[in-house]
Amino acid sequence: MRNTLRVMHGNFALETALHLSQRLTIPVVTLCLVPSAIVYPTCHASNVDDAYARWSFADIHQQFQRVGLPFIGVTGKSSRKRLRYQDDRNDEGFALFKLLDIFSPHAVVTDNAFDVHAMRDLDQLSQFLHATPTSSPWALVAIDSSSCIPICSKSDKVQSTLRSRGEQYLHEDDFGREYAKYSQNDFQPYAFTAIGKVPAKLAVSESDCVDRVQLALLLRDLRLEQVDWSIIESMNTQNSPEMAPFSEMDALQKLDRLLTGFSDRPAIQAELQGGGVMSLLPYIRHGTLFSGHVIRQISAAISSQPPPRTAQARKALAALKKPDSESALLAPAYGSFAKCFALDWLHAFSASSSALDAYSVVLPTWINNDTKFGAGTTSGQKNDPDLGAAIYDPYELESARTNDLYWNDIQKFLTEHRYIHPLLIVYWSYRILQWSVSSRAAIAMIESLLHKNALGASSSPDAIFGVWNQLFRLGTPALMSENEDTVSTFQRLMDQEVSSQPRLQLHF
Repeated sequence: MRNTLRVMHGNFALETALHLSQRLTIPVVTLCLVPSAIVYPTCHASNVDDAYARWSFADIHQQFQRVGLPFIGVTGKSSRKRLRYQDDRNDEGFALFKLLDIFSPHAVVTDNAFDVHAMRDLDQLSQFLHATPTSSPWALVAIDSSSCIPICSKSDKVQSTLRSRGEQYLHEDDFGREYAKYSQNDFQPYAFTAIGKVPAKLAVSESDCVDRVQLALLLRDLRLEQVDWSIIESMNTQNSPEMAPFSEMDALQKLDRLLTGFSDRPAIQAELQGGGVMSLLPYIRHGTLFSGHVIRQISAAISSQPPPRTAQARKALAALKKPDSESALLAPAYGSFAKCFALDWLHAFSASSSALDAYSVVLPTWINNDTKFGAGTTSGQKNDPDLGAAIYDPYELESARTNDLYWNDIQKFLTEHRYIHPLLIVYWSYRILQWSVSSRAAIAMIESLLHKNALGASSSPDAIFGVWNQLFRLGTPALMSENEDTVSTFQRLMDQEVSSQPRLQLHF
């Protein structure tokens, strides 16, 4: 387990593991890969994900404890070291294999296989398993929130359990039909439910699920250590409760309020106050809310409404359909991020030259020329700026202390609500492009501001990719080539769009 920080809904990996446990009559043990940044340093988080993850992981640990499932956390001894095995083979796939194999599993189920952080590790692990088919008898099953893809399934019993009809790709509906016979009522459609108390015959304690001495020796060789959850929980008690608003329970309650609290006023007004369906984005990117659950709940609310007979009823139904049309934006389009596979997002918390070079895979080629876009006579320009320097330093941008009051409002919106509304992306990002000393410096600044303020930006690629898509019009051939006409065309189009955009009223 790595990023799916929920147990009451929409966790395909957990559901799969529990079903396999029942079919194979073996216990479930959860190995949680915890970011070391939530433990080191203990005093300060470098980005918003680290700040909130400590609460979310502790909450998940407590929920697993209540139902009797072993929940073992493993983290690195420093935030920058990668997983390696100290012997002749410095293969990271082999290191991850050794960590999993010490539990002598029948099957290994992963969560969020297509999260950018996990893709590299999973790819290396699957390559190792394919290259050494006799190393282990256990199956590897990679799961995300809407698909079930067996990567390396060697156990016939496991394979027949997961793929009775031999599918290579199981959608959510297929998954539901496959396991409908295990639901409590055979006449009801399959639905995800909160995990219940583990049956006694399948229960196992943390001390019995693995040899503690052997695990400690292996973790030492891998330069890892086991998480002491009591330390994590004690750190939470010392911090402000305001750091824990993005739990799974809070996400579900917010969705319920959203579905029952519609008014006849325009939905955009609620969104610009931090409400509406777009306010669910931080929860989804953080891993505590399943986008498919949001879409189903909104669709169910619409279908349950009686035919409108008054003007007010028609407005209320229209307000309900507005988030239904927007909810597609909440589901990550993994196919769109295929070009980002080579990005080393594990080291993208700070804008390094290597991270910027990696962005060149998807960004226009003229970015590498360090093009300078002047701010002209915009309200964001200081008096007599030095042409060889950026107009604003990073602290002024992060704290919303520019001379452009509208840009300041957008930055405050991002800081307060932990996401940037799609209608505000172009103005916010293009002004940074104008104020920066070069296009590469602007990319670094945009990335830094999003990592520090947008929840899930480090693990959910759409948070940053969405900005690149809108700002640089990715996929438009006329704006992707490298020549002066392309840059001039881009600047002319963006200047026209930004100058013609209405200044939306943001409320705080």
